[in-house]
Amino acid sequence: MEWSADKINETVNSLCIDYDKAEILSNNKDKIIARYKTSNAETIIIKLWSRQHLGGKFRRLIGSSLAENEWNALNHAKSLNINVPKAFGWCQLVNQPKNFTEALIIEDLGDCRIADEYIKHCFSENAIDDLIAFERSVIEMTAKMVEGKLLDVDHSLINIVMSNDNTPYRIDFELAKSVNTFNWHFYSYGKMLGRLLATYSFAVQPQTYRVPEFFEQLCKDISVPSLTIWVAKRHFNEFMDKQEAQYNIKSEIRL
Repeated sequence: MEWSADKINETVNSLCIDYDKAEILSNNKDKIIARYKTSNAETIIIKLWSRQHLGGKFRRLIGSSLAENEWNALNHAKSLNINVPKAFGWCQLVNQPKNFTEALIIEDLGDCRIADEYIKHCFSENAIDDLIAFERSVIEMTAKMVEGKLLDVDHSLINIVMSNDNTPYRIDFELAKSVNTFNWHFYSYGKMLGRLLATYSFAVQPQTYRVPEFFEQLCKDISVPSLTIWVAKRHFNEFMDKQEAQYNIKSEIRL
């Protein structure tokens, strides 16, 4: 059942009062993700944004706040049979002691591993069949997003986690959006695939020979247009160059 705005505000108020009892999973300059046990002993994940600036106010005014955007994308992904956490509700917040402006309540998937950790685990255990099955699941997930017209330039292994039963879940849809057709968004589509490929490349190092094989299979299964492939390769190469220049993370793989 969808949570009401009153229930979400009440829960966030309780979290602010019992802040030390919450498990903070992520904390950056304008967003907090916390695991929190409610008064009825239900464990949930709360995503809280503090966007007091003009841009945040404008997005809330036109109905495109990050919380609302992720709420819509999660429900869209769920309708495409993509494994995502259940979304219980979102709302704009009022009179919050910590100046949070919007909140999203989602299912707690429990302790998960991010995808790149799972890939390294497969290599360390020589579980190549498990790795191949995971790669297939990522391609199928991406195909469902493309076929269902859910575009996300932040589509990456960083935003895919493995549950305790090794089910892959796609998380974090802040930047995702529903589109009428991918044909008019070839550049963003290329960035989406290029980012996925770049994070895959870091995960499989030093076995980077898998990168072009993975990309070829991805493009074949999804029937990616040639212009989008060109954008994806360019974005991938730029990403790898940036990692080397800024963080001295070297990789010889380029497409």
